[in-house]
Amino acid sequence: MGFNATEMLEIIETMEGYLSRNRPPEHIRRKLDIGYRIEKQNVFVFEIRPQWDQPKIYHQYDFAKATFIKRQLIWKIFWMRASLNWDNYPTKNPIKLLSDFVSVIEEDEHGCFKG
Repeated sequence: MGFNATEMLEIIETMEGYLSRNRPPEHIRRKLDIGYRIEKQNVFVFEIRPQWDQPKIYHQYDFAKATFIKRQLIWKIFWMRASLNWDNYPTKNPIKLLSDFVSVIEEDEHGCFKG
């Protein structure tokens, strides 16, 4: 089951704020950009890059995921390993707001999201 309309609006507002603060400058977005998508109870953050041998083809590479756990009213955070498996991101406290997920990505204390 997905998010209701109010939750969707809050998610979109939070994620658009993240993009406005973190997208690369306009002149390099053809070579590197970031975006997000919402699927069921998940919010994914990804890089957008052209294919190395066919630059007109673009691919999305997920690097962060937040999953909302309704029973506990918390967000679980995951990062994409080089093996293409999702791994729990170590957080000290439960993440109760999506804005806290965004803060974790921006701070990237453990170097998991941006290397």
